[in-house]
Amino acid sequence: FAKMNPYFLPLALIVMTFSYFSRAATWKIILNHLKKIPVYTVFSAEIIGFAVNNVLPAKLGEVVRSFLLGRKTGLSKSSVLASVLIERVFNGVSLVIVLGVVLMMLDVPDWIRQTGLLGIVIFGIMLIMLYIVAMNLRTTRQFSGIIANFRLFGVEKLSLKGFLNTFKAFDYLKSVFIKFLDGIELIRRFNLIHIL
Repeated sequence: FAKMNPYFLPLALIVMTFSYFSRAATWKIILNHLKKIPVYTVFSAEIIGFAVNNVLPAKLGEVVRSFLLGRKTGLSKSSVLASVLIERVFNGVSLVIVLGVVLMMLDVPDWIRQTGLLGIVIFGIMLIMLYIVAMNLRTTRQFSGIIANFRLFGVEKLSLKGFLNTFKAFDYLKSVFIKFLDGIELIRRFNLIHIL
């Protein structure tokens, strides 16, 4: 810290605030299909989420900001969490593009190139799967119902539905899943492609 120039601190704070605000604006655009929310409300949830990410592991700040925004706006927390997933997908697309350009332009060791290409392939597969789910929501809901009602050896309690009903949890988890799919529906809206 002794060599740090204190004059750069205000500039760093301005840049950091602008970065968080632009993320909040992007998230607000994503959330618009659920509800019109003031950007300040989204910004405050975004800041709290990033603060939690600095303290707790496993990106728990994403869950916290979804919960807070859902509670403030009355939106389903599952739908808000789905919007966070979509925001992360858009961030991932940007990162993959930058990584691809870097791998093409710079002379990097083979193991870095192979790791980067593997990451791009894995992300691409996940993106395709998410897109398929979003484009076929009705089929996804029907398929999840088939899985839930599938009975092992024909025994009701050996189905997912029967097992979860033992804990009185099936209806709750089903409603959470449906609300999550409602949030995923955003991908079907072509006019949000400009977020990229």
